[in-house]
This record gives sequence, C-alpha cells and structure tokens, in this order.
Amino acid sequence: MIKNMRYRVAVDSRGKITSGKKSEKGYPQSLDHFNVSEFPELIKGYGERPQKLVVFFPSDTITDFFDCNYVLYGKDTKIRSCDGEEAIHRIKEDIGGKHYEAGECSECICKNLDPDDKKRCKYSMYLKAFIADPKLRKVNNPLCYLFYTGSKNSGDNIYSEIEKIQALNMGVLRGVPFILEVEMVGGKEDAKQKFPIWKIHAVGMIDEIRERTEYMLDVPEKNKQIESRKVLPRGEGTPDYDPENPLGIE
Repeated sequence: MIKNMRYRVAVDSRGKITSGKKSEKGYPQSLDHFNVSEFPELIKGYGERPQKLVVFFPSDTITDFFDCNYVLYGKDTKIRSCDGEEAIHRIKEDIGGKHYEAGECSECICKNLDPDDKKRCKYSMYLKAFIADPKLRKVNNPLCYLFYTGSKNSGDNIYSEIEKIQALNMGVLRGVPFILEVEMVGGKEDAKQKFPIWKIHAVGMIDEIRERTEYMLDVPEKNKQIESRKVLPRGEGTPDYDPENPLGIE
C-alpha cells in the first residue's frame, strides 16, 4: 500500500447547493433558503425552500471537506487563485503595469487593488457533506452534496464552529449531526438590503455528542455505561425524544 495516500471525498455531480440563483435576466439573486432544485429527494424531505438542513461530515479532517480561497474567473477560464498571501496566475495577465506569466506564483496582488476593482479575486468556499433525512435520521445518498458560497462571513462561521466541536469531541466529527442554516442579515451601509449568511451548530449537548461518538467508535467501557443508563446513542427513550422530529429541528 502506498503511504500517505490522499483521501478524496466524492460529491454528487448533479449540481451545487447555494443560497442564490440567477434571475431571468441572468443576474445573481440572493435567496433566504438553500437552493435544492436539482435534488428531488431533498425537496421531498425538506420542501422546496429549506432554511435548515441536517448534515454529517465524511471525515475528521476538516480540510478533507472544507475549502476556501480567493479566486478570479474570466468568461470560461480561471484567471487566478490566491490564499491571501500568494497568488497563482493561471493565464497571462497584466496588472498595475506588471506582467505575470501563466503558472507564475506571486505575492497576493489584490491588497493593492481598489475594493471595487474587477480584477480583485473573490472569496469562494466549498463544503462537502452528507444530508440526512430529517425524520428517518439516516443518510441515504452515499455521495456527499457540494455546497458553495461566496460569503466570507459564512465560511468563517462554519469553519469556526466545526473546529470548536472537533476540539470538544476528542477530535471526532464523523457521526456528529449538524444543523446548517441560512439567515438573512442586513448590510452595514443599507440595513434594508439583506444578504444570506450561513451558520452551523451541532445537535445536542456535548455529553450527548460524546456518547454518540463513543458508541459509534465502539468504545467498550463507555458503551457499557451508556447501555446501563438505558440511553441509546441517538436519543431514543429519552423524555424529550420526538419521533417526528428526532434531531430537534425547530
């Protein structure tokens, strides 16, 4: 077996899940819900305009399923990508009197450009996750769904919360149910203009999350404690368990 093999997470190729769409004239339009129009099974489980989705992550390594960068696209070509410090030029380009060759790596050039300059890279975040049926509490599609947002606030929210739960849950993310949701927030300059911001939170208190994780990972001593208290790993039998809403989605 080759050492240090790369772990790849396959995604459903039918499309991306976003909180936006194109208008009839082709302009981007914000939505107050996730656009799941390409996925009839999600419409069946969550409706046509879901504001909340139950997601599970395929790995305990965040970079396996979370990625963010600054990118600039042309008509049909990626022009440049940047991590905030270094930029990789995909094609030849001239900016500020300086020439860059295709494949050249340079210092980030966006910080020297006007905020409204069309040559600035734009934030881009991709998230890969399983989506569970909200009532059956199980994942049916063996492929992850691909989420995309151009909101840096959304990306920061998601990364920060996932990293926090990972630290509190012994480094484990697999098997932990999360609620991913869209919230419309007013702009700083114009409060009437609303933008979709994504947020995420784990389902349950930390003790419950750890019990689910330990049961899933088959930790013998912990499983005996769980079974002796007659508390099943997913909440069945507990006083607040609702079979119509087992994950507690409000």
